[in-house]
Amino acid sequence: MALTLRTWRWPQLVLGWTVYWILLALVMLGPAVSALWGLSRAGAHGTASFSLGDGAAALSISAPGVVWAGKISLAALTAWIVVPPFLLWALWTITRPNDLIRRESR
Repeated sequence: MALTLRTWRWPQLVLGWTVYWILLALVMLGPAVSALWGLSRAGAHGTASFSLGDGAAALSISAPGVVWAGKISLAALTAWIVVPPFLLWALWTITRPNDLIRRESR
């Protein structure tokens, strides 16, 4: 039995969304987490700051030997979080057999 989008039920769909969001967080925040880890282990003082304003979220980390900065617009962040799961849901909905068709074919 092949696991295709057509055979998915809602738990598999939610699992797909969850896996996507975890991978997105790892890819987007992985370098920041690595820099924060380096900051915590640097043995020297450093700074980490997060700001939210002007339609963007920004994070910067600096310490001796560790410098990282990232910025993303809130629109882009929202699109990354919402659009792929919505497209997966739309494909899942389109490829599912219609319950009415299944009842009539019995």
